Amino acid sequence: MYSLGSKYMLIQVGTLFLFSSDNYILAYFFGPKEIVPYEIVTKYFQFPLMILTAGMAPLWSLFANKYLEKNKIWLEKSFKKFNTIYPLLLLGIALCLVLANPIMKIWISNDFIVPHFLLIVVAIMTALRIFTTFYSYFFNGIGNLKSYLVLLALSVVLKVPLSYLFIKLNFGLSSVVLSSVTCLLVWCIVQPLEAYKIVSNIKKNE
Repeated sequence: MYSLGSKYMLIQVGTLFLFSSDNYILAYFFGPKEIVPYEIVTKYFQFPLMILTAGMAPLWSLFANKYLEKNKIWLEKSFKKFNTIYPLLLLGIALCLVLANPIMKIWISNDFIVPHFLLIVVAIMTALRIFTTFYSYFFNGIGNLKSYLVLLALSVVLKVPLSYLFIKLNFGLSSVVLSSVTCLLVWCIVQPLEAYKIVSNIKKNE
């Protein structure tokens, strides 16, 4: 049995690999000079991602406290509130997508062109990461990391093969993003189901 601290460390390492290995994969297949558009686009969408994940950070301790208090009603309401607000966050990401090219012309140069498909898939990945971050904070807060670690381990194992598959299917620089999107879509299904199951069982433990 791993200690809770060891599990958190594994999560940090796994997450780092899942979202930070893209440059190395792309550099291997396309060469360092060819991945500049990918680096620019991911840095651009990193800004709203950092703001929103930082804004949700206090939820970690709130989830821990409310779970220890067995406050089922508050936990369920917090899930519903987030699911209600999430479409507004999607609109914000969509706005970032629409403004991407004009901003990059100012930020980089008028001649800088980013593949439109790459912009779209990175925007989707950003939206999915925001969604999964909320539920990840719940699992981290209550110390229930089993399903989280399983999802992360599967994603880490599948990351490179999926990227290779999408590269072979001629998705170019978008390949690594599509592999992450594929993994995160599974997270978006499994995490809420597991979270609601945990909360629904709280009264049985009283």
